[in-house]
Amino acid sequence: MVEKEDGFVLSTGREIYANNCILGLSPVHDGNESLCINEGYDGDVYDSSDYLWKDKEDVLTNDELMEIAEYMIQQWINFKTIIARRNE
Repeated sequence: MVEKEDGFVLSTGREIYANNCILGLSPVHDGNESLCINEGYDGDVYDSSDYLWKDKEDVLTNDELMEIAEYMIQQWINFKTIIARRNE
């Protein structure tokens, strides 16, 4: 996953728009413990509760979702490392 000015390019070549390269994860209150990947401050990239609102070709594959998850996990690890250094 490679950052670009206004989003990301996944290893599959798919481009994802994300305002200022901001990705977030939020709960979908549908009673099914679903999650939504958000971009910027108010856009959706993926909604696990019901992704039929996107065209079929826009639906992210499981591999693409895992790639995004790994990227986001690494971002939090980097953040944690920065905070830990401040406490030294």
